[in-house]
Amino acid sequence: MEDRLEKYIENHRKELDHLDVPGNAWDAINRQLDDVDHSPRKKGVVKPFYLFVSGIAATLVIGLMGFLSYQYVQSNNMDQETISGALPTEFHTIERQYISEVNNKMQDLEALKIDKTILDDLSQLDAIYMELKSELLSSGGMNQDEIIKALIKNYKTKIDLLEFIQQKYENNIQEEDVSTTEI
Repeated sequence: MEDRLEKYIENHRKELDHLDVPGNAWDAINRQLDDVDHSPRKKGVVKPFYLFVSGIAATLVIGLMGFLSYQYVQSNNMDQETISGALPTEFHTIERQYISEVNNKMQDLEALKIDKTILDDLSQLDAIYMELKSELLSSGGMNQDEIIKALIKNYKTKIDLLEFIQQKYENNIQEEDVSTTEI
């Protein structure tokens, strides 16, 4: 098509040369071009709909998880309080006595400056105690007496070990004192 147009213009050039474009035509074209905003159109940012929906879904899921976690923690706390309240008051009294006695023995051992590895070994008894206590709370009252007996036995074992360790260290200190006075 361009070839035919070019041929037509070449063939009819003389006929077309005498035609002039009116002077005001170019001014009108320039005014129209100035009126047109050449900058890119400012459009509102359109986010895809699926992003909006997925944001709402994520918010709902996080909210639901938070609510369920809260309910779970609350129900566990209520269960522990219920079971703890269902335990005989004698157990709470005995437990406080054993805790006090163990703390006193531990203070005595700390005054003797015993090896820290021995104290770390005693922490195994604490771990066993925590397992028994959680079993007691999760058992729902089944085998309650047996578990309580095991908890008390754990305390007695720990106290016996603390007394044994204390005696050994006191004997070692006395032997060192005797050996230094003989020299």
